[in-house]
Amino acid sequence: MAPAAGAVTAAPSGWQVVPSPNPPNGAALAGVTAVSPTNFWAVGVDIAPDRSGRPFILHQTGTGAWHAVDVPALRSVSGRLAAVSAGSANDVWAVGVRAVPGAPLTAHFDGHTWRLVPSGPVGSGAALLGVATLSSTNAWAVGSRQSGPSTATLVEHWNGKAWQVVPSPNPDPVSSLSAVVALSPTDVWAVGKQGDEFVLPLVEHWDGHVWSTVAVPVPVPHAELVGLTSISAVSPHDIWAVGQGHLTEHWNGHAWQAVPAPAGSTDPDATTNLNGVSARSARDVWAVGTVSGTPSPRTVTEHWNGTTWTLVPSPTPGPGGAILNAVAAPAGGPTVAVGYVLANQARTLVLRNAR
Repeated sequence: MAPAAGAVTAAPSGWQVVPSPNPPNGAALAGVTAVSPTNFWAVGVDIAPDRSGRPFILHQTGTGAWHAVDVPALRSVSGRLAAVSAGSANDVWAVGVRAVPGAPLTAHFDGHTWRLVPSGPVGSGAALLGVATLSSTNAWAVGSRQSGPSTATLVEHWNGKAWQVVPSPNPDPVSSLSAVVALSPTDVWAVGKQGDEFVLPLVEHWDGHVWSTVAVPVPVPHAELVGLTSISAVSPHDIWAVGQGHLTEHWNGHAWQAVPAPAGSTDPDATTNLNGVSARSARDVWAVGTVSGTPSPRTVTEHWNGTTWTLVPSPTPGPGGAILNAVAAPAGGPTVAVGYVLANQARTLVLRNAR
C-alpha cells in the first residue's frame, strides 16, 4: 500500500524520505549543510515557468519540518544555487550561477536575512559550484570560468568585505573545480576535473600563499571519466574526496590514495557516480550519489566504518527514479542527503538517517 501524502517513508537501512516543500513547477536540491544536528540548510533551483530557474533555499530547525525560505533579494534572479556552507548560525554562504549573463551568484545569511553579495569580477561564462566557510572574514568558493575557447578553474576568497579572485592552476586547457573544504587559513583543498574527452581528477591545495596541484592516483578500472565532485575533512590528516565512477580518494596527511568502494549495481552497463561526501569522524563517513544506465536512475549511499566502504540501501521514490547530490553528517547526527525525484517535473528529495 502506498504511503499517505506527507508521510515519512522508511528504508530497511534507516534512511527515511522526509517531506520537503516544492514550488508549483517543481525544484531540485544541489547542496546541504549542517549548522548543528538540529539546524540544516539546503539549496538548489526552483524550476520557473520559463524553465530558466530561480535560486531555491530550504531550512529545517529543531524537530520542525523543512520549509522554503522566501528571499526578496533573489526573487528577480534567474539562476540556481549549487552549494551551501555554514560557519555558524549567523554565517551561511550559498553560491551558484546566474542564468543571465552566466556569472557567479553569491548570497549570505547573517542570522536574520539573506542578501546578495557581489562576487569577484570574472565576467560572463563563470559559475561557482562549491563553498567553504572558516569564519566571517574567511571563506572560499570554487568553480569554473571561460578562458577563451577553454574552461579554467575559478577560485574566490572572502576577506570579510569582498570576494576576490585568487589565481589557481589549470593543468589542462579544460579544467574546473566542483568542491572545496577549508581546515585553516593555511590549509584549504579543492577538487574537480581536468580534460575533455579523457577526464582525470584534479586536486588543488592552498598553503596560505599559493594554490598548487597535488597528485592523485587513478586506479586502472577508473582510467577515464573520473572527475571528483565532493570533498570533506575530519582533520588535516584525514580527508575524503569522491567522484564519478564511484572513485573514492583519501588523504592521510602525506599523499592521496585510492580506496576501493563498491559500485551501486552489478549491471555492466550501469555507472555509479558519487556526488557528495561528509566525514563525521575517522570511522563514520557517508557518500551519496546515483546509479545510472539502468531503466531509471536510483539513489546510492555508501558508508565508511574506518576499514571498509559498504553499500547502504536507500529509497528511490518516484516513477522516473531519483538522484542524490549532497550529504551532511554533523557530529551527533543525523545524516541528511538531498537531491531530486524524476517525474513529470523534478521534485525535491530529502533523506534522513539517524546514524
